[in-house]
Amino acid sequence: MFWKRLLVASILVTLVKASQETDVCPLGLARDQYLQVRGDICYEFVLYRRHTHSQAKADCEKNGGMLALIKDQDTQNYLYDQLLNTYNRPFAMAWIGLNDIVQESRYVWDDGTLPVYSHWAASEGPSATLDNGSHDCVVLDVAAGGKWRDVFCERDTFLVFFDTEEAHVYICQYPVRTVATTTVATTHLDGGVQTSITGVQIITCPVVVCQLGCAKVSNITSCPECVC
Repeated sequence: MFWKRLLVASILVTLVKASQETDVCPLGLARDQYLQVRGDICYEFVLYRRHTHSQAKADCEKNGGMLALIKDQDTQNYLYDQLLNTYNRPFAMAWIGLNDIVQESRYVWDDGTLPVYSHWAASEGPSATLDNGSHDCVVLDVAAGGKWRDVFCERDTFLVFFDTEEAHVYICQYPVRTVATTTVATTHLDGGVQTSITGVQIITCPVVVCQLGCAKVSNITSCPECVC
């Protein structure tokens, strides 16, 4: 009887594990092959339409995200590998969340931070040797091995007779909600005694800072949000 109870206890310990919820991206995003979760970031690879920089930025922001921030080599390698190998886009130029719109050659990420890591192509970025004064928004150029280039944000007006929209694919990123749930385990011991463990849900929400009296808990996400 002791060994049987020990075996049952062992099974319960094995079954009752916290499992990572996979559907942690914003509710407004399509659940398809272009949506990926990496660590605490949900990436949306918008490769099926082209937008100008402002249009792409607005599209990311409408679901609570921003254009992708690349602040280390691992993230750079991941995004480049996805574009090249997963999605087979060897000639893609994808908007990322870096620009020097406010002050020439002072590049700023869309979260307001200054770059520490960079991956510029030759003659690009703050130390550009060419006249890039009107090139204020940054793309990841897959054909250049994933190097970064700064280009026109909205329209390419270099050739007056061929004024064209500067439209590219883009990558959005969103904070994820980490939802851990315990597996409900039920077993039967001798004598018909049933043992069960109720599932527990833990939600880690992104930090928000609201004015006094403006915070409330969302009925959809169960996370705090600002309503003022």
